[in-house]
Amino acid sequence: MILLDPKNDYIFKRLFATAPHLLSALINAVRHEEEPVEVIEVLNPRIEPEDLAGKFIVLDVLARGRQGRPAPQGGRARLDRLGHVF
Repeated sequence: MILLDPKNDYIFKRLFATAPHLLSALINAVRHEEEPVEVIEVLNPRIEPEDLAGKFIVLDVLARGRQGRPAPQGGRARLDRLGHVF
């Protein structure tokens, strides 16, 4: 069985763009001291050819808190493959 490395940008985006519940779990694990969020939508689910040539791939997400309030930054966040929110 071949295991895929989730630190690879392409694998990361393919995995989390198609499974928002897993992305929510990752974000909540990274921000464990903050209110949990739910990913509503991945705003850029496609991987364009120019993305593969760049330094890294970014996932833009729309999220809200579990209470229904928009997540910090108006509910939008950018996430890189290491789980850093910026």
